[in-house]
Amino acid sequence: MQLSFFDHAMVYQGGKKSMKFLNEMKELIPFDAIEKILIEKKIYKPNNGKAGRPSIPAKTLIGALFLQNWYGLSDPMTEELINDRISFRKFLDIKDEDTIPDETTICKFRNALIKEELLESIFFEVRKVMENKKLILNEGTLIDATLIHCSEPKKKKDDQGNVISNEAYDKEATYTSKRGHKHHGHKMHIATDTNGIIKDVVATTASNHDSTQFDKLTKNESKAIFADVNDVTDEDYYTEYNDYIMAVKVVDGIDEAIEHINKYNTKHSEAIVTNNYEHSQKFLNEVDAAAVYVNASTRFTDGFEFGFGAEIGISTQKMHARGPMGLEALTSIKYIIYGDGQIRE
Repeated sequence: MQLSFFDHAMVYQGGKKSMKFLNEMKELIPFDAIEKILIEKKIYKPNNGKAGRPSIPAKTLIGALFLQNWYGLSDPMTEELINDRISFRKFLDIKDEDTIPDETTICKFRNALIKEELLESIFFEVRKVMENKKLILNEGTLIDATLIHCSEPKKKKDDQGNVISNEAYDKEATYTSKRGHKHHGHKMHIATDTNGIIKDVVATTASNHDSTQFDKLTKNESKAIFADVNDVTDEDYYTEYNDYIMAVKVVDGIDEAIEHINKYNTKHSEAIVTNNYEHSQKFLNEVDAAAVYVNASTRFTDGFEFGFGAEIGISTQKMHARGPMGLEALTSIKYIIYGDGQIRE
């Protein structure tokens, strides 16, 4: 069986599927090898039966980070679900009397790994096991980024109501905005094979754009590369993202493509890349847009490029002006006629 990290884990489904997934991953992850790395780098210090408060096992801390990534959980939600989910507790080997890591502990442990650049080493150990068991397909790479939410800074005010501090548990966390919503925390940039098996991981703060880690995640990659793929919705086709985001539809032919474009486009600019002359002419004649292109970038839709001088704007209507507009498109005409009594018969 080819096991995928993303099959059932990235979106929590609960029940038997989740339990089966976690049981299989528990057998695959080399917890002992990872703990050895943490001890060598002085990130983790085992209690070894000494007096005092027992330390949380390395396996619990490591496993919590895996759960967080697979299920897209914030630090507070990770703590809550470890307390609540039997499947999570079994995966982490937590007994009733054991100490459960709180959100601050999870946050500090992750930050220590990031600071020492050890997250990649941990996933490298997992990858070695996967490769030995022939669970990784090196045919293409999927690039995705998972937000790890942290508690937001808590404002402290003086008697007059003035903010005197704005501290957070996680001082390394930053803000980012995604689809109109603000998020505070970190970001895990993940490269998987086409079956969803993780090949590489890079951790950054949340404000770090996905594209900044692209080269690092795709090193030595000669096959297909895909990034941050989600199921498209009707709303996506209507949305202008102003970002490195595409809503893609696979169609059966040129007629379906034109129908789709005319339904969702902004009437601005559309392009076709083809070596079929009949398809190119059909596209030019039937697509409803101010500018249509064959085998060229739509970035040429510009008043200056069209020879109008400085561009004033672009019109997507069909009356008076259409397409890129220069000064001439904003002027009107006044006709002046001289005569000495002529009439029209």
